[in-house]
Amino acid sequence: MSELWTYNRTVGTPDRDLEGFDAEGTDGHIGRVSASATHGELAYLVIDIGRVRHKSRVVPARTVRQIDLAGEKVFLSMDKHQVEKGPDDDALRLGEREVREAIAAYYTPHV
Repeated sequence: MSELWTYNRTVGTPDRDLEGFDAEGTDGHIGRVSASATHGELAYLVIDIGRVRHKSRVVPARTVRQIDLAGEKVFLSMDKHQVEKGPDDDALRLGEREVREAIAAYYTPHV
């Protein structure tokens, strides 16, 4: 499994659920974390970026550069546009190698 799906050592693995946290990019607010999960070596966030129509993105844990537990914010290593252009939410299919590889192909250059 790629390091993309694990939290960076400088961030650490969060000891609480990040659902409901604000997601901040390098250029400001992106959306809200609608789910966070860790399944073995597979850790990721689902970020709701939809304003009018519901849109969400699966974001691998390695894209998280900081977690502010008190302020309930996660800071990503990407800007808003990069997250919005990412693959659609496929969290239910992350067990499939092809889905993980497609998501990894997009996010790897951004970490």
